[in-house]
Amino acid sequence: MTESQQPAPAWQTPPPPAASTQPPPAQGAASWGTHPAPPKKPSSLGRTAFLIALAGLLISMLLNLAVPFLYSDLTPAQIGIFTTLSQLLRGIIGAVALVFGIIGAIKRAQPVLSGIAIGIAMLMLVGTMTAALTAFVYALIY
Repeated sequence: MTESQQPAPAWQTPPPPAASTQPPPAQGAASWGTHPAPPKKPSSLGRTAFLIALAGLLISMLLNLAVPFLYSDLTPAQIGIFTTLSQLLRGIIGAVALVFGIIGAIKRAQPVLSGIAIGIAMLMLVGTMTAALTAFVYALIY
């Protein structure tokens, strides 16, 4: 026999694999000693911001449609008060929708709805600021 055909001495052979007393972990299962993370609930901040922005847009449209009907029934001072309160309501709703939209975008909670809500809220706030500035300029001119 040649050297390559001779069996290896007993001290050079690897020991047989030890039998495991634990079952092998299943695919995707957590290893022993760790707990699986609880499933995350999807955040609804984006949806909330979107619904607030849509509600604000609807309220804004209804208030704009109501103004011509109020001209025949109210005095100019009452129309000014109504316009001021409606602009204040639009500004508050726009600011709330903007805050929820920004938080939803930061947390990546439905980013498309958050982005749409941010856009609608910004338009509401720009419209409110424009109306307030216009009223201020008219008060200065007249």
